[in-house]
Amino acid sequence: MNQASVVFVSDMPATCPPLHHGVELREFFRQTGRLAFAVVRMDAGGYAEAHAHPGSSHVIYLLEGRLEVTLGDARPVTLEPGGAVLIPEGLAHATRTTGDVTCAYVIVTAPPAAEED
Repeated sequence: MNQASVVFVSDMPATCPPLHHGVELREFFRQTGRLAFAVVRMDAGGYAEAHAHPGSSHVIYLLEGRLEVTLGDARPVTLEPGGAVLIPEGLAHATRTTGDVTCAYVIVTAPPAAEED
């Protein structure tokens, strides 16, 4: 793809991926084959069960709220707005909101994970 694209989050369909609960994910730019960009809202009490994306790395950048991230067997870390975490390809990870507020974050996945991941 050698053409610029402009999209609006509000135009993208919301999905809740498998193993995710209380999550609204809006993804775009997957068609490039090089990366996928998603804007995510996770309800208070929302979480993603441990899962991995073989062959794809994630970057999560927190916009609002607090997000606890568990990477493999390591102790959880809590992101606050402006915090980011790199999740290497194939590493199991889980997330959950902390506190009683919705959180919002951006995920960049490269290359795009398989649809069923």
